[in-house]
Amino acid sequence: ERSMAILNTFIRFIQVSMPRSDVIILTDPKSKLSINQGKASILPIEGNYSRGNLMLQRIKSYIAFLELKLEEVDCVNCARHFVFTDSDMAVVEDLGHIFTSYPNWHLALTFRNNKGQPLNSGFIAVRGARDGISNS
Repeated sequence: ERSMAILNTFIRFIQVSMPRSDVIILTDPKSKLSINQGKASILPIEGNYSRGNLMLQRIKSYIAFLELKLEEVDCVNCARHFVFTDSDMAVVEDLGHIFTSYPNWHLALTFRNNKGQPLNSGFIAVRGARDGISNS
């Protein structure tokens, strides 16, 4: 129950700060999540969700999600951008401006000065155009 309360709080933060956004929870098909909040939904993605493989599986889930969205790009007249975050991040301001203010990038992520793990998957933004998705 505590984890679900945290997840629901996270969803509400997104819905308040970016009300036009859809919230999609990528999860293990074996999980028993039930979300009933506005435009929030659950998308089960097969994979190895063991503790030792969790970071790699998270990236694989992002890729699987983007591959699904790549199939939809030609069917949609406007670009739908994607932001992947950890559930311990609070979105307190609309992030849409990063896609309009910086039009010449496909993928944005968090870099840290750590040779062992230079990339942090806690925040990843993907431009929702065909080239943005396929280059990510």
